[in-house]
Amino acid sequence: MRPKKKILLVGDDADRVGILRYLLVTNHYAVVSAYSAAEARVILHEMTVELLFVVWPLDGALKLLEMARTDNAHIPTVVGSYDLESLPVGWAPDLTIGRGQYCSAEILERVKVLTARKRGPKRGTTHGAKAEELAASSVKDPGGA
Repeated sequence: MRPKKKILLVGDDADRVGILRYLLVTNHYAVVSAYSAAEARVILHEMTVELLFVVWPLDGALKLLEMARTDNAHIPTVVGSYDLESLPVGWAPDLTIGRGQYCSAEILERVKVLTARKRGPKRGTTHGAKAEELAASSVKDPGGA
């Protein structure tokens, strides 16, 4: 059996966090809940998660999201908000969910896409040791052997 993908769910409204937690747990995700940005920062330092889901508004959410982006740039972020206009201008999470914007099946589908692991090398990178070996073997030593 595959290990469950871990999602960190952060929000100060226990009802909204509970509903989202139920939705995700019943669809085979391991959900860790935090009810403050400080608690979420501690959890992010202790474990690796595949997705950060923030229920907006949250005190300290901007610092949490900036910290998540700088420390773990590979973690996709989802922001759920009743008021999308309250989000800062120029800040772009991977997904924003407004009130009534998506049904639960659409939210699950988007979470599934965001947590999918990308296979193969990243664009523009080479595997360090193998690339050096290939480069060394292709260069001939003119004065030796």
